[in-house]
Amino acid sequence: MVLYCVYIELYYYSNYNTNRFFDPEENLNYYKNFSVDNNVLYLVYNNKCRIPNLDIYNPDVLPFMKKRKFRPCTDKGGQLTYIQTVGNQNTLIIDYTKRNYYAIYGKISCCYSVVHRRKHNDNSYLIDNCTHFEKTAVLNSTIQFLIVKCERVFRNGRKKIVYAKAHAIITTKHKIRKRLDSFKQNDTTQPISVLMIVFDSVSRLNFYRAMPKTANYILSKGWFPLRAFNKVGLNTYPNIMAMMTGYNISQVQVKCNNRNPKRLDKCPLILYKYRGNGYVTAYGEDDSSINSFSYAGPGFLVKPTDYYIHQSLNDVSLQDSQTKLMFNNLENSGLFNKSIVIFMSDHGMRFGGYRKTYSGWLEDRLPFIFIWLPDWFRKKFPTAVKNLKLNENRLTTAFDLHLTLQDILKKSGRLKEATPSLACPKCKSLFEEIPFERGCEDASIDFEWCTCNGFHSIDNNIFGIDGVAEILVKRIQKILSKSSETRKLCKKPSLKSVIDVRESQLSTATVKFYLVTIEIDPSGKFEGTIVKTFIKGKNSFELKGDVTRIDSYGTQSHCIHTKYYKPYCYCKEKL
Repeated sequence: MVLYCVYIELYYYSNYNTNRFFDPEENLNYYKNFSVDNNVLYLVYNNKCRIPNLDIYNPDVLPFMKKRKFRPCTDKGGQLTYIQTVGNQNTLIIDYTKRNYYAIYGKISCCYSVVHRRKHNDNSYLIDNCTHFEKTAVLNSTIQFLIVKCERVFRNGRKKIVYAKAHAIITTKHKIRKRLDSFKQNDTTQPISVLMIVFDSVSRLNFYRAMPKTANYILSKGWFPLRAFNKVGLNTYPNIMAMMTGYNISQVQVKCNNRNPKRLDKCPLILYKYRGNGYVTAYGEDDSSINSFSYAGPGFLVKPTDYYIHQSLNDVSLQDSQTKLMFNNLENSGLFNKSIVIFMSDHGMRFGGYRKTYSGWLEDRLPFIFIWLPDWFRKKFPTAVKNLKLNENRLTTAFDLHLTLQDILKKSGRLKEATPSLACPKCKSLFEEIPFERGCEDASIDFEWCTCNGFHSIDNNIFGIDGVAEILVKRIQKILSKSSETRKLCKKPSLKSVIDVRESQLSTATVKFYLVTIEIDPSGKFEGTIVKTFIKGKNSFELKGDVTRIDSYGTQSHCIHTKYYKPYCYCKEKL
């Protein structure tokens, strides 16, 4: 029984407003390989929630659509080295059938360096000196990561690096085998393995646009989509932690603050619950420099899973055909027969030209998610399957997914009772029916991330909009005034222009909600929700939630070090 989570920083289609790596020969025809049924106007429609069902070729997305060309990490010759495992013995092997792709003439000289995670530090590692080897190298059983480098050696003695590859090695550990065996003795039902594959920053609609081959494969195989899966926080961390803990970001900061490694290690992650109930656990990300748990802090003191992998997932391509091939390989390996697979994203794109459109606003909050259930599971738990099907067009969140992961443990006979979500007491496992009349308050989605409001365009001059926009500017000014560093180094912002104003269709005669997008001077585009309340003949305005930056700030805030302030700061020295 395995719980394996893979988190991939997906730069493929990460920024619509740049042409870098785009193929100018391609056009919209690429995307027409996939179509979505748009016969219904809403994904969710009830008295509390109305989420519009946008066309994937909505007019405001068309100017930003171009196909990006896949560029493999290695030469067309493929991988020069690989790991062969027999029993518990790992051997590093040079594939000499690929040799000529790297050096037609001259000698190939290869060496490997073992990579060690520094004790009590997620952000630091040691690399041993490079050990030369010929053809094969029998590896020590304790090695988990290594880097291979190969040089072409010319006749005059000159050397040139022609190949570099990182290998992650999964070896069965004695204590893990002992744990598996001890739980297996008491099993009365078939345990269910879980594989989670998470792509960063991909909305449901952009998944269909950018990856039509993968989408067609998934839907043709009978996966379950959740079309109204709403994010619960700004970026990766709050959304991943909601799934891992059932906490919202305020609770996470108190109970699991990732700037305090001792506290993060004691955080009740679902990973610990699986390991404590006889599972082998693994977690991997493809870029340790922006690791979900250590991006803004030191991360874990002790590895949170049995296998904790970084920068070793370079075989999982970010290109459509390669991702489809990955799923084909997983299916052919038999993994789909014994595992529930959850393929998802944490949120949509948060920056770029497209993000400034209404479709971009909506897509940022509606990431894609698909769930695969093995055939035997469908037969054994028909009610769970029926409910999951019903929930495809119900408002759902990562809090529900957290409870689903616990429910899998219950259905595996390993957990008696699930722990309710602290952030969302009303949330349920996705194997239970989610209420039809469900709104953001019921699902514990803060107003600023809620897609239930159905905003539509209005005239920017319908009321004193500049005065209302100043509420957003004052909020940014207040944030920058909290730190002596930002007061000293950052330019005080002012309103440059009002870009867009939209009103919620759930507004009433006395309470109206407006989505306001502004540009500030010297630089930055932000959005926020303003609530207009009419009481006793007077209008009052207040900011609901917080302001969110929707364009990239790059190096504008390089003069400060606290990540929280970076979206708001423009360094005075750059003026």
